[in-house]
Amino acid sequence: MIAFVPFGMTLPLLLKRFRSFKKVVLASLCLSLTFELTQLLFNFGSFDVDDLTLNTFGGILGYTPFHTLTSYKYHKKKSKVY
Repeated sequence: MIAFVPFGMTLPLLLKRFRSFKKVVLASLCLSLTFELTQLLFNFGSFDVDDLTLNTFGGILGYTPFHTLTSYKYHKKKSKVY
């Protein structure tokens, strides 16, 4: 889960098309599913649905500061009166 926090934080910073919550959640889920399927196919570990949910939640936790800061900057900029 902790490994996906930076992923959820940097993805919207690097790519503008991933600035929505749904896209970050979907990207985190797809990346986690890729890891889990790789473990299953190569017998490197075990496929665990809990890992899918926890890693996706880690991406959500990483997205939260990005969303909070961008919302704050938007509202601060919008509320300025000249």
